[in-house]
Amino acid sequence: LIVINSARDVFPLWTDLWLRPRAGSEGALLTGLAKVLIDKGLAESGKVGTELKASLSQYEIGEVTRTTGIEKESLEQVAEMYARAERGVIIYGDDLLKNSGAGSVTAILNLASITANQVGNGLRVISLKPGANSRGAWELGLAKGIKQDRPKGLYLLLSDDTEDERLLNWLRGIDFLVVQASYHSPVTAMADVVLPSPIWAEREGKYVDMDGRVLEIKQVLRPGDGVLQDKEVLMGISQKLGKGLVLS
Repeated sequence: LIVINSARDVFPLWTDLWLRPRAGSEGALLTGLAKVLIDKGLAESGKVGTELKASLSQYEIGEVTRTTGIEKESLEQVAEMYARAERGVIIYGDDLLKNSGAGSVTAILNLASITANQVGNGLRVISLKPGANSRGAWELGLAKGIKQDRPKGLYLLLSDDTEDERLLNWLRGIDFLVVQASYHSPVTAMADVVLPSPIWAEREGKYVDMDGRVLEIKQVLRPGDGVLQDKEVLMGISQKLGKGLVLS
């Protein structure tokens, strides 16, 4: 386990190697690792594109060490460990984007793409997202449906993800907004109607874990008085509309 984190946390207690670059220099460090992999012949030559090779040819490891505060020997050690791993996986969290921007994610993808230490169809890069089933919500892609033209009315189900400022700005232009959620949030604050939704322990269903597996959850708690399961709410509304929707 290799940890790259400028902040102190519990993970370094179990690491084989812990690098603490200067805050905001993570992208430079990751690009430097790709440079070391190529220069030391640890990258798979057939996977190194011409454009990437050209961009890294101008990259100086000395500048990387000055920017990050990490010595060249440590960079070489990380590159060697990652390249020799039977299954190399890079896991990153939201703090990387906050500290280094989107360019750091590009550097991760470049780093993961030039090594051969991957077996089968396993993931090379995993993004840790906040909240339960956030991977499933991301794959569903509510934010992808946002367009310039807003509908006059919107029914937003399970709207507890309030991290996307673009989504919040888009919702502010809705004339009539119904929100069904488990917790109070900026989304419920702007809603015309709020319907309660059971929390994760009060429902049965499926979720997608961080490596993409679909797993089943069992209900362990009874919802509070007046809180219906989501499908019961949907069926009740459909009956009022004369549609008679039936969900199993």
